[in-house]
Amino acid sequence: MTAEYVRVHRRRVQTAVRRFTHPDTDRTITLVGTYHLAKPDYWRDLGEVIDKLEANGAVVHCEASGPPDPEADMTPQEREAVDQLVRMKAREGRRLTALGWTDQKGGLAYPDSWRVVDLDILQIVRRLGPVLAHKAAAMHLRMMDWPDTNKTRFNLFRVIISLYFRLWTSDKSVLKAGTGEFQHVLVEARNEHALAAAAGTDLDLVMIWGLAHLPGLEAGLIARGFERSGPPQWHTVMRRRPSIVAALLRLLVGWPAPTVAAEPDGQSPPSRP
Repeated sequence: MTAEYVRVHRRRVQTAVRRFTHPDTDRTITLVGTYHLAKPDYWRDLGEVIDKLEANGAVVHCEASGPPDPEADMTPQEREAVDQLVRMKAREGRRLTALGWTDQKGGLAYPDSWRVVDLDILQIVRRLGPVLAHKAAAMHLRMMDWPDTNKTRFNLFRVIISLYFRLWTSDKSVLKAGTGEFQHVLVEARNEHALAAAAGTDLDLVMIWGLAHLPGLEAGLIARGFERSGPPQWHTVMRRRPSIVAALLRLLVGWPAPTVAAEPDGQSPPSRP
């Protein structure tokens, strides 16, 4: 079966960049699919593609579910969920950096000329509703809330990251990621928001989104009259997937925890940009 969004080619994990053209207007939309974690070479490679398209007149729309406006009116339950998610997301980023990985926003740097087109965390919490929002926040809290010096949890986190890179290597995993109790908001609602923004301009676009969003975004573009234009361009995330065995061995022998950058003033990040 021909790969659509992600593949392993000669042991290299690769993601697709696809171009869509509207036959009536010749308008183009380039859909840049991403892994959310990668080494600098991957982000540099994608950045060069995006920069070239932008230099030729395309506008860049990108995902980033960031903190809400600090002045936003929230219920106590909403504020608790938002603060937990913001705090744990920041903590996750610090730990990934300590393990040598760079997330999407850090890797691509998100220049001022790019436009973030996404739901913020408060919008996501409200769309989930109080029950699911609390459950999502609690799950994230359980996954991320441990001392930075805890080597057992750090090595377990390394195992989880290794599994992530093993699992996200086929279109089947991409399609499966779009299902589940949270995905109607985390994937579908955010896709609808991105597609509405794309429809709100007649300019050529670059849309930068993680793999789970690609099937829905492509379906939405086709429903709006766009057609695939040419074969995909494949970009290498890594030359070899991380070894699960090596990660498990580090867990078993109690490999030391890496040095993690301190949070400002020893405090968890507040819910503001």
